[in-house]
Amino acid sequence: MFLKRLLFFATAWVLITISGNPFGIDVFAQQQDQVQVTVTSTNDALIYIDGAIKGTSPWTGKISVGKHKIRVEKENYFSREYEILTVRGRDLNIDLMLTPKTGTIDIVTDPDQAMITVNGRMYGFSPRTISELPYGEYVVVVEKPEYSRVVRKVNINDVKPVSLNLSLYSGKEVTLNTSPEGANVFLDKELLGVTPLKIWLKYGTHLLKFEKDELSIAENVVVSQSGKKTFEYSLRVSNDPFENQMVFVKGGTFRMGDTFGDGNKEEKPVHQVTLSDYYIGKYEVTQAQWVAIMGSNPSHFAGCDNCPVERVSWLDVQEFLSKVNELTGKSYRLPTEAEWEYAARGGQESRGFRYAGKNNINFVAWYTGNSGNKTNPVGQMEPNELGIYDMSGNVWEWAFDWFDYYTDTPTPVLNPMGPDKGDFRIVRGGSWYGYIGGSRVACRGSDDPSNKRSYISFRVVLPAHGAK
Repeated sequence: MFLKRLLFFATAWVLITISGNPFGIDVFAQQQDQVQVTVTSTNDALIYIDGAIKGTSPWTGKISVGKHKIRVEKENYFSREYEILTVRGRDLNIDLMLTPKTGTIDIVTDPDQAMITVNGRMYGFSPRTISELPYGEYVVVVEKPEYSRVVRKVNINDVKPVSLNLSLYSGKEVTLNTSPEGANVFLDKELLGVTPLKIWLKYGTHLLKFEKDELSIAENVVVSQSGKKTFEYSLRVSNDPFENQMVFVKGGTFRMGDTFGDGNKEEKPVHQVTLSDYYIGKYEVTQAQWVAIMGSNPSHFAGCDNCPVERVSWLDVQEFLSKVNELTGKSYRLPTEAEWEYAARGGQESRGFRYAGKNNINFVAWYTGNSGNKTNPVGQMEPNELGIYDMSGNVWEWAFDWFDYYTDTPTPVLNPMGPDKGDFRIVRGGSWYGYIGGSRVACRGSDDPSNKRSYISFRVVLPAHGAK
């Protein structure tokens, strides 16, 4: 009897366990259908199993018995996939190390045989191709004794190959000081550093811009083998060579061309032009202003700082203007032919004179009859109605436009800039050796834009919206 009761209770316990205990035989069987898998790969690579992300490498976890697909991914690495078959009772250790994506840097230098360093590691001398560099950012340094040190940051990726063609220049280390110190130093818009600054500069002339708060200065630094190594500069309020020399011209409509009826054929037909407001230089650009920006004086009549610079081509003037605009942040340019004639006539204050300011040339112009066969300092003759000097005589002045013959239109043309192309650029105003008629406000001349003449100079214009 006792044995029967014992068997009854044992049977009941088994039935209760099977039917009511969540930790019974079913769970045990399920655990038997899972195995432990460890996936080792490149550090922090993402682990996917059957398309579902599980974590980052190294990863350990349990998966069911059967077939599974493992994928490992990491940015800038080639991904890997691996199919496994898990078997009950057998844990798996899987090694899926990734291969980094790599690229090359092709480096050529002038001169060659420059030492190459990439992220602090030396790779020999140029020219050289450095391959199998993992994707990412690199700092490339090339240097050679007695030459400048060039540093470039590059990114190796799958967008495009990296090719560096670097020019090293000979020069030396110089020290730049300013008063007050702490000025930013710029060369061609690139920040070189803050004063006091030691920097390697190639031999030659460098137009540097120094800025601190409202103070600035633009100076030519001449670096030579035998020249000085330390340069001192005092900052001032403005570095604009044309500061306080620009005359406001109120826009309007005027009749352009031979209004007196006795001019040359290229001055006809007389036609109407409408111009917006602008500023124009009170004087022709002087030798001193040119030297301050360009560092040398090309003039035939050199030695007169306040005389107009000459022997400058139209192309030379574009380079000058580019440097001035870089220094000032303004938009100086040559006047269009229409802007030049409108200003020479006196704009809205015009009294209809034949020359710029008078009907008698001797009051307003240096020409062959009174110049002494040379240029003369600007601003010595009488100004015109707007207070502008020497728009008749002294030197011809480059205008922006290509030469073409005039055409008439039913309505005034707004701000004409001349034809899109041509062989010769316009010059205006007559010169120190020219005939009287060449100094008329309507007279037109032209020359090859590459020519340099002792009787051609220029003055500048600033659009009203570009003034500061």
